[in-house]
Amino acid sequence: MVFFLHDVPYADEDNNVEETEHPRQVAQASETPTYKTALWELLREETVVLLTVTFFTAFNKIGLETSVTPLVLMMFRWKEVETSIFFICCGLEVLACYVGLSYISKKFHDRTIILWGVMLSCLSQAWFMAVCTNTYNPGRLPFYLTGVAVHLLTFPVDAATASLFSKLTDPSIQGVAHGVRNAVYSTSNIIGPVWAGATLHMLKVMFGVTIGIGGLVLAMILLSFGRLKEPQGQDEPQGAVGSVNADPDETTLLLPNSNA
Repeated sequence: MVFFLHDVPYADEDNNVEETEHPRQVAQASETPTYKTALWELLREETVVLLTVTFFTAFNKIGLETSVTPLVLMMFRWKEVETSIFFICCGLEVLACYVGLSYISKKFHDRTIILWGVMLSCLSQAWFMAVCTNTYNPGRLPFYLTGVAVHLLTFPVDAATASLFSKLTDPSIQGVAHGVRNAVYSTSNIIGPVWAGATLHMLKVMFGVTIGIGGLVLAMILLSFGRLKEPQGQDEPQGAVGSVNADPDETTLLLPNSNA
């Protein structure tokens, strides 16, 4: 945590505020963020929930990618050609999901997209636990492909999480906050493959633990759902003029009107 807060300067003595004030009030009282402001922002309930969602989605995604090749080899005897075609089809579905997200995000809030994404992720893991085996069983190919298709629908959750994370964190510490988020994301990318590779011969344990983590994350989202709402003025369509830039300094003319 110290490394991410390295660039945050100390507050001046004249800008000290009472401990009872909210971090956003601190940011308004002083233009320079403080260590206390950054720490409070990162420890807020909604911030912790979004960081946990980031860890779970990345852990789940990279774990599945790691287990695909050995699983299809054991269950369906697929070689390099079949596996490559499978990954190409998966990539096309993910691309279609992100294209669809550009339309869905205009109709639903980020928190709703995240909630449904985590629910589908838990559902797909439960489906895998019931379908996947360590033995040759080509008859389960349609069921396995169904689980993969459902799981790939959850990939755009990362974009919704990053979007909501930016909206709920103070603008003065966006760099620090996203640095912490990227650290969480990178950590899950390390732990995910290690977990999937170590439990490949214990599929029930692999998917069971993932379902347990997903259930915990889902409970956190439901309990904090009210606090995951975008700040007022940021939940309007992006094309609405003046919906976000309500700061009078940003709407004041830089040059005086010569016709006045």
